Amino acid sequence: MVTLGDEFSDKLKRQEKHLINREYQVGFVYSEPDSVTDSEKVNLSNSFSRTLFAKGVAVKGFSMHPTGVMLHLSLDSTAVLSKVVNSLKTLSSRKTKSEQKIRKSGLWARGYSARTIGEKLTFDQLIK
Repeated sequence: MVTLGDEFSDKLKRQEKHLINREYQVGFVYSEPDSVTDSEKVNLSNSFSRTLFAKGVAVKGFSMHPTGVMLHLSLDSTAVLSKVVNSLKTLSSRKTKSEQKIRKSGLWARGYSARTIGEKLTFDQLIK
């Protein structure tokens, strides 16, 4: 019987975890794009740039668009994409509402679009 040394076993576990990370391109749109102010967009930009969300999730990049946001997310095997998106949308909406104190309607439209990363799409292609 062959046994692996602790050092090799640890290295293998780290590589295995890296291999099962999934990367997504995710887009979600504003509920009323014309009502989103520049200061709300700045707050969102700051919020997403500081987000290393939860264990197993990282926001690796994002871009703001006139009608919504596109994110590059990396998730390990413990993270569920739908729950991550729901949390991101909920937290960013609450933060924007509490800081602006003028928004009466929801910030985000229902739903989202997501693709695993291979060929990168433009925001418009992603939300079609």
